[in-house]
Amino acid sequence: MPHTTLSLKDREIDRKRLDGMIARLERSTRCDLLIEHLHSARVYLLSAMPEEFQVALELAKTALNTVGDGRLRRAVGADLADLLDEMSLHEILPVRVPKHRVHSRTRELASTEGASTLRKFFNLSDTAFGIFYPKRFIVASLPSFDSAKSAEKALRDASFTSDEVVAVTGAEMLLFFEELRLRAGLWGGLMEALSRALGTEATFVVQDSEQARAGAAFLAVYDPRESETEYICKLVAPWRPISMRRYAIGSIASLI
Repeated sequence: MPHTTLSLKDREIDRKRLDGMIARLERSTRCDLLIEHLHSARVYLLSAMPEEFQVALELAKTALNTVGDGRLRRAVGADLADLLDEMSLHEILPVRVPKHRVHSRTRELASTEGASTLRKFFNLSDTAFGIFYPKRFIVASLPSFDSAKSAEKALRDASFTSDEVVAVTGAEMLLFFEELRLRAGLWGGLMEALSRALGTEATFVVQDSEQARAGAAFLAVYDPRESETEYICKLVAPWRPISMRRYAIGSIASLI
């Protein structure tokens, strides 16, 4: 039978359908394995990997018995069956965003022995006058460390490396800010005061610090090509980021 193609519109409909299933299941209990398979299916759908997408859907079907609520189990099962039926009739068109290619980063030679996770991940040049400014990075805050780690896994599944993405706790983010403050000294303090007055970088540091103290966790993603920004946002979206910003040269863009 000749295949028709799955349009970008249809793919977006399927993404929303998966997101709906995930949201309903997250309100249930003992569904972690099923939710994990659905998240994998979502990544494969966005990455235009039809065979892997179908396998993830099949694996999700095998985990349906972990759903204690019979009505919810039947509803999710029906949605999975519809998606699998669709896959038998369609091919997925390539996504507009190019498949992710690993971007190497130039590392500075300064010693990081005893430094925080983020101090090891970022370079000293990822500050501007002592203020946190990770150029060409996306930094997102998420409700919990579990959600940050899940978002990190989704990116790793989409071929991002450990040198391009990292998830940290709020405590680790606060430690990193303290390291920057001590390194910047008086000059950094003066620039921070000016930045805060102008409503720029330092204001975001204050917001992130407040979120960290409230229990938020953080995700940092290297994004040197702005063409991948939307793709990264879609991969992170299921974990409901509280804030998400891209630091470009000379500007900071809020993504949500």
